[in-house]
Amino acid sequence: MLPQLYKMANYTQCAENPSNYYCSAQARLIIPSTNLNTINLIKNFSLDKTKFDREFIYRTQCIPKEFIQDDSELYYYASNLVNQEMEFFQLSAKVEDVTCNKIGLEINTFDIICLVVVVFYNILLMFATYKEKSYEKEKGLKYAISRLSLFHTWKLRSKPPNTTDFKNLINMNGTRVFGMLIIILLHIGVASNTSFISDPEVYEKVYYTLVDSILGCLPALIVLYFFLISSWLLTIQVHNIYARGQLSLKNVGILILNRYFRYIEVRSIYQSLPYVVAYMSTYTLWSSSLIGVIFGIIYIKTKNFTIKPNAVLNTIWCSTSFGLIYLSIKMGAIKINGIKASLLGCLIRPIFSLGCALGVYGMSHNLGGPIKNLMESKVFIILSNCVYCVYLIHMPTMLLINRFSMEPINFDYWKVIQDYIVSVILSFLIGIYFTLAIEEPGNMIQKKILPQITKWEKISKTE
Repeated sequence: MLPQLYKMANYTQCAENPSNYYCSAQARLIIPSTNLNTINLIKNFSLDKTKFDREFIYRTQCIPKEFIQDDSELYYYASNLVNQEMEFFQLSAKVEDVTCNKIGLEINTFDIICLVVVVFYNILLMFATYKEKSYEKEKGLKYAISRLSLFHTWKLRSKPPNTTDFKNLINMNGTRVFGMLIIILLHIGVASNTSFISDPEVYEKVYYTLVDSILGCLPALIVLYFFLISSWLLTIQVHNIYARGQLSLKNVGILILNRYFRYIEVRSIYQSLPYVVAYMSTYTLWSSSLIGVIFGIIYIKTKNFTIKPNAVLNTIWCSTSFGLIYLSIKMGAIKINGIKASLLGCLIRPIFSLGCALGVYGMSHNLGGPIKNLMESKVFIILSNCVYCVYLIHMPTMLLINRFSMEPINFDYWKVIQDYIVSVILSFLIGIYFTLAIEEPGNMIQKKILPQITKWEKISKTE
C-alpha cells in the first residue's frame, strides 16, 4: 500500500492567518530495505511509462511565516509534516523541493511598475480606438496614436493580400488553425499534470488512451507543419524577389534580419532544453524545412497547371496525404530501443511532413472537396491571422484554468472535453487581443526601424 500521490492542505483554514504561506512540496519516499514488496511495487511503476513515478509524492502545506525565512528550517518543517503522514505507511520521506506563496497579496515595486504599464497601455489603446477617425487626419503624435487603434490593426490583419499565390494557398490558413486546435488538445494532459489530481489512476488511463492508443507520437510531430509552410512561403518570397531582379546579399540579409526579430518571441518565452530539443533544434527541423523548400519550388513550377478534380483524384490525394500522416504516427508508436529506434526515428518526421505537404499542394490545385472548403472557410481565414499569438499564449492560459483550485481536480473524459472547450475559447480570445494590441503594433514598429525590401510582392500576411 502506497501513500496518496497528491494531497492538499485546507486552503481556507490556512488563509485564516494572512501571514501564513501556502506551499507546494515534492518529497521522495524512503523505503526500508526490508520492505521488498513496496520496493518492487515502486520499481514497476517507474519502469512503466504510462504510470506516474510513485517514488515521489506531492503535497500542499500550510507553513507559518517564521519557517519561511531560512531554507533549512523550511525544508525541515515541510519534511516533518510529510513524515507525520508517512508513519501510517511505515515509511519516511525527504522533501526535495518546496515552492511557497504568501496567503496575503504581496506586491513589490516591479509588480507595481508592470501593472501601471499594462493599465496605461490598455487605456492608450482604448483612447486610440475612440479617437481613430479624428486623429488619422492629423500629423505627428496624434497620427501615431491613431495607428494603435484596434480597428486599424484589425483592418491590417484581416485584409487578405490580392495575390495569386495567396488565393492558391489559402488552405494553409485553415490548416494552421486546425493544427493549433490539435496542439491545444495535446497540451490538455500536460497542463492537467501540473495540477493536483484526485484520482491519478483515472488520469493515467485517460492519458494513455488518448496518447498511446489514438494520437501516438503526434505531439512531437504537429509543430513540424508550421515550419513546413514557413519554409514553403519563404521559398516563394525569395523567388518573387529573384523574379523582380532584387535578389542580392543585402536583401537576403534584410530578409533574415526581419525573420529573426519576427520569431524572437518564441525563443524568449520557451527556453527550456526539452522544448528546444523537441521543436527548435536544427536536426529536428531540417527535414520538414527541406520538404517545405522542395514543395515551394514544385508549386512555383506548377501553380498555373489546371487540375480538374474527380472522385479518383480526390481518393488518391486523400489516401496518400492522410496515409503518410497516419503511417508516421503509427511508426512513432513502435516501442524499440537502440540503433533501431534511431533509424526509425529519422524517417518519421520527413514522412509526416511529406503527408502534410501533399495535402496542402493538392488543395492548392482544387483537390480535397469538403476538406478544402472547410480549410478555406472565412472563419478559419480570420482566425489564422492570430495563430502566432494563440500559440504563444495557449499554454499559460491552460495552466491557469485549474491553477487556483483549492482541492485536487477530478480528471476524466468529461473534464478533458470541458477544459478543451474553455482552453480553445480563452486562447483564441486572448490571442486575438494580443495580436491586435501587441503583435501588429510591433510589426509596424519593426518595419519602421529595420530595413525593408521595397516593392516586392507579399505572399502571406499571416506567415
